[in-house]
Amino acid sequence: MSPRIPLLIAAAIAFLTFFLHVFGGGPEFLAPALASDLTADGKALYAVLWHMVSAFMLISVASFALGIWRPDIGSGAVLAVTALNIAIIGLFLFYGTTRLGSPWPLPQWIIFAVLSGLALWGLALNHRSPRLPA
Repeated sequence: MSPRIPLLIAAAIAFLTFFLHVFGGGPEFLAPALASDLTADGKALYAVLWHMVSAFMLISVASFALGIWRPDIGSGAVLAVTALNIAIIGLFLFYGTTRLGSPWPLPQWIIFAVLSGLALWGLALNHRSPRLPA
């Protein structure tokens, strides 16, 4: 199997996740937080963190695309994004379990686990594929 297939699927899922985050999660989470009685500093911080996640998701899409079209230089970007995804999984699992008693109220970790699995699969396939002469 081509290493491009898992990375293409990861890129598509990452883009869909970005789209759902912005257009679904924005009205559900960002808008109420900004309309709440948080301080101005709290609202600004919430907005920065929200948009930081949006930026990370787009960078993930770009990294997976780079891994597809330029595996010689894109593998490092895919590995870096995957490391961040694994950290995010840990955060969701830790806070879901310790603050909410279960990882299931915050199931977003599943998306990051799927992306990580696909990325590592694509990198493994790329590592095993025969190299073309330069």
